[in-house]
Amino acid sequence: MENQDGQHKLLGEILIVKGLVTEAHVEEALELQQESMLRIGEQLISMGAISDMDVIEALSEQLNIPIFKVEDVEEFPMDIVELLTYPYLNENKILPVQFNEEEGELGIVHHDPLNIFMVDDLEHKTGYKIKFYIDAESNINKGLKTLASLDTSLLDTTTSELEGMEV
Repeated sequence: MENQDGQHKLLGEILIVKGLVTEAHVEEALELQQESMLRIGEQLISMGAISDMDVIEALSEQLNIPIFKVEDVEEFPMDIVELLTYPYLNENKILPVQFNEEEGELGIVHHDPLNIFMVDDLEHKTGYKIKFYIDAESNINKGLKTLASLDTSLLDTTTSELEGMEV
């Protein structure tokens, strides 16, 4: 979505156009932002002006990044989870949700599409091309909890197998 001079619309503009916030909300958020150092979306959420999903939908529109609803994941790519390790995923709030080995493409969900360092890091760690999706951080945290419960059940089976092997 571009405005007249070909620039990407600002997140605040998109939220105003969608009727989710008023110009006064955005102005107040911009003032508070100078001290809080939060991004405009985070600032509006902390003010209680909008929900995290409102921001995710606006970011998706602004940056043309698809939303991937974490609750729709049928099966996590556990090979990737093991490769990246759960603590890394949890600390960085990253959820691997799709893996296409033939294409060498890994789909991940994160709440911050502006974190390009993370994409570079993931490409470096995995050797795969990263396809970026966004969802609300609260949904990603739920997904990580689900993943943790799956992961421990995996650990139980592999631990007994590993005990029989020498390192």
